[in-house]
This record gives sequence, C-alpha cells and structure tokens, in this order.
Amino acid sequence: LTPFYRFTSPEGYEFGSGCYDPVHNRVLAPCQNNNVYFFDAATGKLKDSVNFNFIDKQEGVNTISLHPDGHTLFVGLNNLMLVYDIESKKVINNFNGANYTIGQAQFSHDGKMLATGSFTGVIHLFETKEYKKLLQVQTFSDKDPVWITPDNYYIASRSSLQDLYFNYNHTLYPFDQFDINFNRPDTVLERLGRIDRSLLNAYKEAWTKRFKKSGIPADRLRPDFKVPELSILNAEQIPAFVTA
Repeated sequence: LTPFYRFTSPEGYEFGSGCYDPVHNRVLAPCQNNNVYFFDAATGKLKDSVNFNFIDKQEGVNTISLHPDGHTLFVGLNNLMLVYDIESKKVINNFNGANYTIGQAQFSHDGKMLATGSFTGVIHLFETKEYKKLLQVQTFSDKDPVWITPDNYYIASRSSLQDLYFNYNHTLYPFDQFDINFNRPDTVLERLGRIDRSLLNAYKEAWTKRFKKSGIPADRLRPDFKVPELSILNAEQIPAFVTA
C-alpha cells in the first residue's frame, strides 16, 4: 500500500473519478483541465492523454467509464456527457447535449447498458447500441425508488406513488388520474430486457385484469386522450368567505 508514483496536473486542477482498463493494463483519470490522462498500471508513468477543449473549454471532465470493449469511453463533463472512441479519436454520441450533471457512470458487465448517476439524485439507464434512454430511477427521500420510462410508464410502490404528479397542460394532477394508463411494471421491465418471460406475462395478465375490472373504456388509454375540464359558470357570484 505504498505509493510508487505521484502525478500532479500541470495547472493544479482537481481530478475526478477514474477507471481501470484491463485490456491495456492502464489507469484512466479525468481532470478539470479537460484532459483524460492514461497511466501505465504497472509503473504509474503517464503514457498519453486526450484533451476535450474541442467540446467546451470551460467544462472540465468530471467522471469517466470504460466500456468492456476497451476503447469506448463515456466522458461526463460538468454539464455535458458524451461517448468517445479512443481508437478512432472521435465522439460517437453526445446525448443531444442533454444536461444531466453527472457525478458517476458505469457500463454493465456485458456492455449492453450504461448507468449514470446525477447530482440531482436520479439514475439514468441507456442502451449502448444507439444510447437511447431506457428509463430513469427517481428516489423520494427514504421511500422506494420509482422507475420511469421516457414516455411515462412507471413502477412504483404504494408509498412512493403519493409523491408522483403529472404535469399536463401546465396543470398538476395526482397520480391516480393516470395510474391505470402508466403504472405498467410489465412495460418497464420489458424495455429493460432483463426479466423472465413467465414473470413478464404474469405482470401483463395482472394489469389486464385490473383494467377490465376498472370499467374504463379502451379509448381512455389513447396518448391523445383529453383530460376532462370543469368550468364554474357563476364563479363571480360565489362569496369568497362563507360561515356555513
């Protein structure tokens, strides 16, 4: 446990969370000077570096994660994130400039999924073929997390549901107004592709029974369904204060 090599960035900038490259036996370290440094894991000596000033000179590299293929590198800058190919020296995905303020990231062991942890307490999951977002995991205080897809399907416990609201036409609605539409564990888990088929079918059957029992018409599930609106015609005639 004795340090055998010490490296300080020339400008004195802070380093972020690094990662190990088992393919080339090297350690990769991100730095706020917009560099990612490559160190020989056996000697600790600096071997190479990549500078990301071509993205934004003010950003700084906060965290990185290396894909199991050994050359695809996730790069989390302070307010941006991208995927960089070390061999071709090209950005292969920039997540459309989405601002996720990422603090940590990790590829799955099979390389098919990327998880990024945001400073806002949200975990984002992406597939790595086209880096499309699969879902996000949102936590509310000490309650169970809620798993939400980009098109609003979710998995949530009863306690967590009380903190869910839908924003529709600039109006907030409690979760129960849309729960039959979007509380779909089967849909969320099917998107992940990591669930036993028999269990998935059981989830689908449970939702089908719930929907039939609710008596809600099928057209209620359309994406363009219009929420009923109520207007008080004599609002001006109703007193502001009443005693009964």
